[in-house]
Amino acid sequence: GVPAGCDHTGFKVGRINGWPKFIATGEDPPPNVVEAVRYFDAVNFAARAKAPGIVTVGFIDTTCPPTGVYAAYNALSGRKQIFDDIPTGHANSPEAMKAMREAILAHAAAAKTAVR
Repeated sequence: GVPAGCDHTGFKVGRINGWPKFIATGEDPPPNVVEAVRYFDAVNFAARAKAPGIVTVGFIDTTCPPTGVYAAYNALSGRKQIFDDIPTGHANSPEAMKAMREAILAHAAAAKTAVR
């Protein structure tokens, strides 16, 4: 699905901050605020995730901007795949649901084979 709570300090490198916009667009926060929001940024935890995963990204999502989704995806260290849902906003389209379902079924089938 769509990773939320990502890229709270995206503004530092010219990106839109992710939901819930702890730092508003155009705001110039004090350094202690910038440091505090990093603690809540899922991008900083993504590298610790070891499980396989699938991420979906809507290219017109204004809640979880694609730049933040890609920041989280790029930080994931396990096996991963991304479904680019170009015409979609903050929703899971039938195509995204299908991609997630297929990834789950493939993972389950591989796990079953590994146990035998």
